Amino acid sequence: MYLQKIKIHLVVLATLLLLASTIGTIGCLNQIENGYTRVTVTRNGLRFSFEYPVTYDDVGTLNEGSEENNVVLFHWLNRNRAEADTIISFTMEETCSKNETASYKSAYDMVEKTIKKYSDNLSNREFKLLDRSNSNFGKYQGEMILYSMNVLPTELDLGLKNDSGLIPIIIRSVYFDYEGYIWNFQVQSIMDVADQAKSDFERISRTFRILN
Repeated sequence: MYLQKIKIHLVVLATLLLLASTIGTIGCLNQIENGYTRVTVTRNGLRFSFEYPVTYDDVGTLNEGSEENNVVLFHWLNRNRAEADTIISFTMEETCSKNETASYKSAYDMVEKTIKKYSDNLSNREFKLLDRSNSNFGKYQGEMILYSMNVLPTELDLGLKNDSGLIPIIIRSVYFDYEGYIWNFQVQSIMDVADQAKSDFERISRTFRILN
């Protein structure tokens, strides 16, 4: 029941995230100095690693034999309740060059369509595109979008509702192409911890490596 509550799909915030067809496995978790953990993950036959703060919890997506194809890390607002103030996620999407039925040609195409979809459909959620820029993730060149919006408590287990019952959050999302996949790393948080969430995400970016 607990895992069902916190399995949150993050690419399209108001809808379910489609899991990719290939099941990933985990390599290892290594505790390192200064409060960070290095993780090695395999998804779709590609191995990658990164460091993240030990204050974040995995809820099964990094376990050996996990049937999740995404990675989701939570920083809890209150560990006695299923509420998080920050969620970091990773997904992979096939491109049309790898699968002709795929939805996107490239990371650029995915960014374009994501912005259009949110702009067209989420005006009642106060969707605001705050920034779009070229960005490196590890040594990989991609695009980053920064945006804010309001979501319903039933869509995300994030704390601090406003008077309308909606939760204001900020999302930082990086997309890049590699080996026929669009790689997407994303952090979303409540506004009060946006600076810390940005710092945590930048640590993942600096330490990200593809090992194949």
